[in-house]
Amino acid sequence: MRYLTTFTDDESFFMEYKPKFKVFHELMAIRMSNVLLVSSIYDSFMLEEDGRLSDQIYEEFHNLNLRTLPRITRVSSAKEALALLEERNFDLVITMRRLGDMDVFSFGKSVKKIKNIPVILLLNSVAEIKYIPEITKRVGIDRTFVWNGDSKIFVAIIKHLEDKMNAEYDTKAGKVKVFIFVEDSIRFYSLLLPEMYGEIMRQTHRLITEGTNDFQDLLKMRIRPKILLAENYEEAMKLYKKYKRSVLGVVCDVEFPRNNVLDKQAGFLFANKIKEDYPNMPMILQSSKEKYQEKANKKGIFFLYKKSHSMLADLRKWLLDRVGFGDFVFRDASGEEIGRASDIINFYKEIEQVPFESLAYHGQSDYFSNWLSARGEFEIAEKLRPRKVSEFVGEELRDFLLSTIKEVVVEKTRGIVNDFNRENYHSEILFFKTTSWLPWW
Repeated sequence: MRYLTTFTDDESFFMEYKPKFKVFHELMAIRMSNVLLVSSIYDSFMLEEDGRLSDQIYEEFHNLNLRTLPRITRVSSAKEALALLEERNFDLVITMRRLGDMDVFSFGKSVKKIKNIPVILLLNSVAEIKYIPEITKRVGIDRTFVWNGDSKIFVAIIKHLEDKMNAEYDTKAGKVKVFIFVEDSIRFYSLLLPEMYGEIMRQTHRLITEGTNDFQDLLKMRIRPKILLAENYEEAMKLYKKYKRSVLGVVCDVEFPRNNVLDKQAGFLFANKIKEDYPNMPMILQSSKEKYQEKANKKGIFFLYKKSHSMLADLRKWLLDRVGFGDFVFRDASGEEIGRASDIINFYKEIEQVPFESLAYHGQSDYFSNWLSARGEFEIAEKLRPRKVSEFVGEELRDFLLSTIKEVVVEKTRGIVNDFNRENYHSEILFFKTTSWLPWW
């Protein structure tokens, strides 16, 4: 669309209208707004033991800066649940194992006959895992989790399903990135998935507050990297092939099923496949057996020991240092720090002055594109990733980086009133507002 000024016929006064941040409105279109929880009186008591469950879930959503709080309706029997599904619209059913009037798998199949929505089995404790059949026989149930006494599990279940349903569109339309999480242990992914979501949401919220204004910051929460869960080798490869160009990082168990048989080297096999395409892909191999650490280290892969007390702290360090949620640290060939950038404007300033050898070192390892992708700067990252350092001569690499970043920063901020920040000032940004009160004199 073009607007024509009445003052002159000069072609320079023709402007093309580009709706700013339109794509963010279209992301995360599918939401789990209405949830039906089916639990016996005993299971309800166990869930409520530490206080009102709904209050805990609300607090968890609030702590993670999530604006879409689902409505949870609870019933105590399968019969009551099926009757309610006939009358009202629900997006998700979470059921406990003990239903009394029907076994949980028959219940799941009955739900899907009424409406094809996800049915999640939530076990009351780790001890219940031994009472459920192997994954191929859990007909009617989409995924199984175990209650750890923490309401974070409900956030993880809801976000896991939303990510699964929105990933295909969001990765194409909004260039949103994904983490592939491969784990076959119900107990362990029920423990780690809530922590991964919590950490990624906190880091994303911290990064987007470096943005241009509050409205854009709120919309940009929708570009949070998605977490896609796989429980076997075939499922993991299917996810990787589908989202190959959108993978930001991989967290993978070492031992998990391949061809329906436990393969003790499946994690290394999966890692090797990815390394063939992306040698510098941030990856974690995790196991409860320390003997795999040496092999993982030799391949340049971060190892996470499941029994370590520092497991969650190690995961956070990996997200900050390797994936790109932390500061970008410019280093020389010896590994010494020579500069640091916390946001895109400081990143631009550092590129202007750091030695060329540092730019070449980081460019060869895809550190630039990984760090920018973690911050939602997908346009810049996509332009950088296909280019190799060997293509540039002398200062061409620096010029390419500066021009690419400048082009995107100017395009993003043109026509927008930005919050003024002394540290993030860029001369190409046209409009600022400040909340500081200044006397007229």
